[in-house]
Amino acid sequence: MQHRIIYKMEKNQYLYQQIRDYLLDIIALKHNAADYRLPSENQLCAKFGVSRISAKNAIARLQQENLVYRIRGKGTFIRGLPITALKPHAPFKNGIFCLVLPNLSSPFILDIIEGCQDFFIKNNEQIFIICTQNKQSLEIQAVQHMLEKNVRGFIIFPANGEQYNKELFKLVLNGFPIVFIDRVLTGFDISSVSTDHVASAFTATNYLISKGKKNIGIILSSPTNTSSLNDRLMGYEKAFIMNDLPIKINERLFLDRDEDFKSRIREFLQTNPQLDAIVSIGDKIGLDLYRTLEELRLQVPSELSLIFFDNEYETFKDFLPFFPTVIVQQAYQLGHEAARVLVSLVGNPEADITRMLIPSKLVLGQSTEG
Repeated sequence: MQHRIIYKMEKNQYLYQQIRDYLLDIIALKHNAADYRLPSENQLCAKFGVSRISAKNAIARLQQENLVYRIRGKGTFIRGLPITALKPHAPFKNGIFCLVLPNLSSPFILDIIEGCQDFFIKNNEQIFIICTQNKQSLEIQAVQHMLEKNVRGFIIFPANGEQYNKELFKLVLNGFPIVFIDRVLTGFDISSVSTDHVASAFTATNYLISKGKKNIGIILSSPTNTSSLNDRLMGYEKAFIMNDLPIKINERLFLDRDEDFKSRIREFLQTNPQLDAIVSIGDKIGLDLYRTLEELRLQVPSELSLIFFDNEYETFKDFLPFFPTVIVQQAYQLGHEAARVLVSLVGNPEADITRMLIPSKLVLGQSTEG
C-alpha cells in the first residue's frame, strides 16, 4: 500500500508563501540587476490584502536566505552577485552526488543513468538517484531532502521544462554546484550538458530536402515547454533558409501534454495534404502519428517520409512494420559528461560555467526513401 503525506497549511502561512513566491519571481527576472528595489511592505499588503506581519515575514525569510538586503527608510533590494552560499561547501566535502530525473521509463533516461554511474564509480564517488515523476513539487522536496543529507552537487533533468524550481534558483544564485542535463535554463549562469538539438533538426530536415522533399512538416511539444524543443524548431527553419525554401507556418504542429494527440494529428494531416515528409518527436506522439497515417491510408515512405527524434524503436517494435529513420541522442555520453562537469565544479568552485553540446546521429531506416 502506498502512503501519501498530506501537509496542512494555515491561512497566514499560505499568504506568506504567496508573497515569498511573488518576490522570488521578481528576483528571477531581475537577478542581474544588483540593488534593484523590491515592492515595499505596504505595497505587498495592498496587493495581497494581508497584514504587515505576513509581508514582513516573507521579506525576512529572503534576507535569511541572503537573496535581499534592507536599508532602513529606503526599502528592500536584490543583493548583488556573487552571494554567499546558503551553506559553506565544507560540509559537503565527504558527501554524495545526486542525480534528479523526471522518470525512469525510457531507454534514453536509463542510458543517462549508466553514463553517470560509470563516471562516478571509476572516480570512487557515490551517486544517489531520485525520480520526481515529472512533478516539480517532488523535485523541490528532493532538493531540500538531499541538502540535509550533505549532498555535494546535483545533476538535474528538470521537471516541467523550464518552469524553474525556486529551490534550484536559490542554489544557482548562491553558487552551489549544479549541472542541468538536456536543458538550458534561459537567463541563468548554470552549467549544462545537452544534445545539439539545433544541429539535430537541421540534419533531419536537410536530409529530407536532399531527397527532393519540399513540404516538410514538423511535430513538437508546445514550443514554450523546453529549450530542446525551441532549438529543434530553430534547426528545422534553418534547413529551409539554407536551401532557399519558404517556411510555412501551417506545416508546424505543437502538441500539449494533455491533448488528444491522434485527433490533433489527424486534423493536421487533413489540413495539409501537400505534406511529403514529417519530422516528429518520437515516443507516444510518434506512434500516434504512424497509426493515424495508417488510418488515412497514407503509405510510408512512398507517400510520406518520416524521421523521429530519439530512438524509441525498441518501444515501438511490436507496432511498427519497419525500423524508422531516427535522430539518436548519445544519452550515455550526456550522463558521463554531466558527471565529469559536476565533479570539476566541486573541485574548483571558481571554474567557468560550462555549456556543452553533444552531437546526435542520423540513423537511416525504412521510413525514408533511399
